[in-house]
Amino acid sequence: MPDTPVSIPESSHTFSFGNISWAAVVKYDDSLTHQAIAKHVQQLQAVDFVVLGRTSCPRVALIEVKDFSVAQRQPRVKELAMEVAEKVAGTLTGLSSAARAPGTDFRWKDAGKALLAGSTPVVVYLYVEYPDGENLAQVRGALESLRGELASKLSWLPGCEVIACNQRVPRIPDCAVQRG
Repeated sequence: MPDTPVSIPESSHTFSFGNISWAAVVKYDDSLTHQAIAKHVQQLQAVDFVVLGRTSCPRVALIEVKDFSVAQRQPRVKELAMEVAEKVAGTLTGLSSAARAPGTDFRWKDAGKALLAGSTPVVVYLYVEYPDGENLAQVRGALESLRGELASKLSWLPGCEVIACNQRVPRIPDCAVQRG
């Protein structure tokens, strides 16, 4: 990754990933890997970003972004957790395929192989923005509820860590998020 942060827009936010923690970042649902599979499996969903950790801290981070800051009501926890779990499963399918496909960018081939071998931890970040007027304690409670439900839905994925966060409760290391 270059010395300057990689900035990628998503859902009215810009995510800037630094190079201290991250070796590579891609807007996965726009990637060639995902698009190649989606040609054959139209309903296959994917997370917004896949980010590879540096060798000093190897991990594959899957990041899904949801912005409810202008919504009239809060998201339904079980429905949102299921949607994100399906996106995680679709993304892992794509990365596993990338490990086997000729011509795949070596970073994604390596990530797919590491995931298949079970040697690389998977961290799922659910980044959720709520309306600005929400009380911080309520936001933390809502994020924890989402985290727990998503962790339950992803219990089939051994060693998966689930983190729910937002701009007021930041948790993605070496990543700055700005609205607009």
